[in-house]
Amino acid sequence: TLPSWHVNLIFAHYTVLSKETADQSSIPSCQCNPTLCKGNMKRSDSLSKKNKTYFCILIIACALVIGITIVQDGTEYEYLRNTPTFSSSSYFNSPSDTNDATVVQHAPMKPISLQLNDEIALPRNPQEEKRFITVFRTTNEKTTSEINQHAIKEKTESTNKQASLSQQLSAISTDNGKATQNENETETACWRKCPQRLNRIYYNDGAAGLGDRKIIINDLAELAGYLCAKLVLPRPKYLLNSIHNFGELVSEHLLWDDFDNITFAEDDEPAIADIYDELDGIDSNMDFNREHPTWHERYKHHRLVVSTNGKWKQDFKTLQALSWRSPVPKNNSTVTSFVWELHDKFYFNDLTLQKLPRLSSKFRSKLGNAYKPYRMEPHRYYNTEKWVAKSTCHYTNEDATPSHISLLREKLIQRIYDDSLLDNSIYGLLHLRRGDSIDDCDTSVKRMKEYLSCSLENTDLIGNITLLMTSDEENKWYRKEILGLADAYEHVNILDVDDLIWQIANQAMMDGVIHDYHLNNYFVYEIGDMFRTWSTDGLIKFYLVRRRSLCTDCIDVERRLRLTLGF
Repeated sequence: TLPSWHVNLIFAHYTVLSKETADQSSIPSCQCNPTLCKGNMKRSDSLSKKNKTYFCILIIACALVIGITIVQDGTEYEYLRNTPTFSSSSYFNSPSDTNDATVVQHAPMKPISLQLNDEIALPRNPQEEKRFITVFRTTNEKTTSEINQHAIKEKTESTNKQASLSQQLSAISTDNGKATQNENETETACWRKCPQRLNRIYYNDGAAGLGDRKIIINDLAELAGYLCAKLVLPRPKYLLNSIHNFGELVSEHLLWDDFDNITFAEDDEPAIADIYDELDGIDSNMDFNREHPTWHERYKHHRLVVSTNGKWKQDFKTLQALSWRSPVPKNNSTVTSFVWELHDKFYFNDLTLQKLPRLSSKFRSKLGNAYKPYRMEPHRYYNTEKWVAKSTCHYTNEDATPSHISLLREKLIQRIYDDSLLDNSIYGLLHLRRGDSIDDCDTSVKRMKEYLSCSLENTDLIGNITLLMTSDEENKWYRKEILGLADAYEHVNILDVDDLIWQIANQAMMDGVIHDYHLNNYFVYEIGDMFRTWSTDGLIKFYLVRRRSLCTDCIDVERRLRLTLGF
């Protein structure tokens, strides 16, 4: 595209030539006046010379325009290539490509986020100011439109709950830390092609809660997808802490895909290989025992690498290179695959929070276009550093919710609607973490009475409110007292969602929808996890959370609802 002054220059020369031509056409005919004809012939010759002069000037101007444009294009290419705020990793090999371990980290450009009442500082450059104002107006118009649409949607949902049931379930279950559907549609070609997944990544750790385990499993599943591997884990019985299940271990029959059915996006294969299938007749301690008879037979063509003490990065570099070699053994002694054992320290190693190292320059030159690190790099669920590229590739499918979990969630939403005592309620989450947080965040009945009194002030001006309570507290008296706090308000009701889930799960077991080993507190937690997305696009419009990491004195619910609902 030519700059405007280039176009103006050409237009000016064209105008002059057109004017001269028009002058020639206006010369009187010489047929009636020979004297005049002789004079006009001289004038015509003069004008013809001028036209030639202007034509030469026009050719020179065009040449200058083309030359300047080429120079500018080259300069812009170099500028984009070397500008940190440009996502050059998506199109060019950055300077870090020449080093296998060192990566230059650039902070990405922060997107403009404007609200209706934000104070802004306009750029001083007039052209930039005009563009900025246009963006600001467009954003405001979009924001206002979205608020109006949201208010209309809210009114529709409150008057027709049955019709909106499937929409509510879809809205509140999609925000699970993974990419949106639109992102997945643009990533169909980003995956590294894996003819086979012979490699294995085995992770073992001490017991912890389900939320912690899901972060680790999802992150390692993405890494496994990139390395053409599968993830092998001890069963939930050995990685889930009994403290969150009333002091009891979950059943040995419980599998990880009972909570999250993680599959690879490329071919829908399960990302987790059950340890029973990997090693036949394994001991009850579920250890990835290399002394087991099946181990040597199954992994005789695999290279074993064990990472301990948080030293993961160098081993990843070695195994990444091995994974790019031929996946088929050339002979009985050729090692083409690997088993990578990772023990503990997922949050405290030299790889989890770092940008993944790339292949060596020599190896990259052999692979050619097959290796595209800027496009193939796997998404990292725990790594939230600002320099992590948004264009990372998702190797696992977005929706990992098992069918039985989805079914019970749908039944739960219907039960909430049925048990709501107040019409046209606005729903909020009341999450009270007791257990290991009881000494760090005061959730006593007295303190919760003060907390709700402050947080719910003036909410009667907006409408009826139903709080959905979830908690790890086992004491029935405590739960009953919290539910009774709603008696102080005419427009507030509190439902014990955990109790509703237990009732639904028990009925599902009697109906043969789930097994008896599914009846545990972790399974109940997973069903209710759809309410803990921090999104306001679904059923939940505000959050009241009291736990160690989030223990505020008061939440201005009225203000938040006015912003969310557009009042």
